[in-house]
Amino acid sequence: MRYKNDEMYDFNLISPTRAEKLMAANAPRKWTKMRKCITQTGGKPSVAHASDKRPALSIAVVDSFEDLDANDLI
Repeated sequence: MRYKNDEMYDFNLISPTRAEKLMAANAPRKWTKMRKCITQTGGKPSVAHASDKRPALSIAVVDSFEDLDANDLI
């Protein structure tokens, strides 16, 4: 029918989660090899409601500051 590629296909970027699901479902052997190359960083702290089931973050703020004398403030 001689349609152009942009007329036949939808070229939108998919999320990493969607790419992971597609790869795991369609090519499980390749996915097990590729999974070794993927790294994830730890989550960042965020504000949550008091009823949130996740454990609260405890930070020792006292250790983050140094003592100042009155002379240092001038």
